[in-house]
Amino acid sequence: MAARAAIALAAVLSGCALQSPMPMPTPAIGWPNSTRPGEARERRPPAAPAQRRLDDDSRLQRLLDDAEARTRPLFRFDTLIGQRAFDDDLAWEPLDDQLDLGISYVTPLLGDRSVLLDRFSDWWSWDLGIAYAFDRSDQGDVEVESQIVDLSAGLLFEPPRPDLRLVPYAGGGWTISFTDFDEEVGGMKFRERDVIGSPYVRGGLRFRFDAYRHVGVDVRWRAPGEDGFVDGVGGSIESTTISLLFGAAF
Repeated sequence: MAARAAIALAAVLSGCALQSPMPMPTPAIGWPNSTRPGEARERRPPAAPAQRRLDDDSRLQRLLDDAEARTRPLFRFDTLIGQRAFDDDLAWEPLDDQLDLGISYVTPLLGDRSVLLDRFSDWWSWDLGIAYAFDRSDQGDVEVESQIVDLSAGLLFEPPRPDLRLVPYAGGGWTISFTDFDEEVGGMKFRERDVIGSPYVRGGLRFRFDAYRHVGVDVRWRAPGEDGFVDGVGGSIESTTISLLFGAAF
């Protein structure tokens, strides 16, 4: 009797266990790009054809801009031929108007320009130059001759627009002049030399035939600075020079 009761009790307990199983915890394993059961995987929609074309065009334009920047001229040489007029007529007469020949070297301020020409430094360039002015006059027993060599260094401001035909520019800096004045009166010769430094400003307009050739007009004003010796007396170096400009870029 006791054995039957034990068997019946065991059967009841086993049935309850089958009807109410204990949930087993499932380990959470985080695999890349994996989703849990019941969660939908998030998928990025494919790019539209128009967007793909825009991306391709943008990459192509960047390549073209980079190729243009690599072939864009970085510096230029300008030859200037003009006339220098001194403001101090009394001291320089009859040599107050002199032939002026010059060479200017212009190069980017930072040695290179950006691909898109969108930096403020792209508007500025170094301006280095050398000029030679001279004149001679023979009036009876009096012969006078003047020679001046200028060394200048400064900055030039101009728009970095490769598509412009007419390019305005302006700049300024410092000039050191080496003056040599010779005078002969009745067989007696006098020679006076001096070194004078003073600031200058210049401006002009260039016409570009293409990226490598241009012509233009240049105006340069020289500040007075210290007076130099001209004909035995003090004379101001202040002057205005108007020149034709012929240049090439490399």
